[in-house]
Amino acid sequence: MMNEELKRIGSIFRAKRIDLKLSLKEVENSISIRTLYLQGIEEGTIGELISGVYAVGFLKQYAQFLGIDVQTLMKEYPAAFCMPPSPHPFEFGIGTLEIREHRNNKKSWFYVLIWTLGGTLFFALLWFIVKSL
Repeated sequence: MMNEELKRIGSIFRAKRIDLKLSLKEVENSISIRTLYLQGIEEGTIGELISGVYAVGFLKQYAQFLGIDVQTLMKEYPAAFCMPPSPHPFEFGIGTLEIREHRNNKKSWFYVLIWTLGGTLFFALLWFIVKSL
């Protein structure tokens, strides 16, 4: 049913585009939707090419560009604007939250102390050198 509604909407869009004497490339340049997706809209296969959220957004944007009332379109063909979400598998990897083991190194405080004292001495020495000039 949704696929049939998408095909009907696609034929409406194609007829309107042809009436306006526009090529798909001209539409692509005007609204920044690739020709592949515009063809998918006009053929009723846009849901197979991209995620449902993008497909609905592209349908609305293309309709507005062609001067077609989006609200009327949504009332006449509700299933075309209610595409099922695409499943996106989630896997842990780089950039995800992972539980990391805490390094229980008892000497870590010692290294912090050495670096802090060393930095302080360095800046104190630098201050005395600059002041004596």
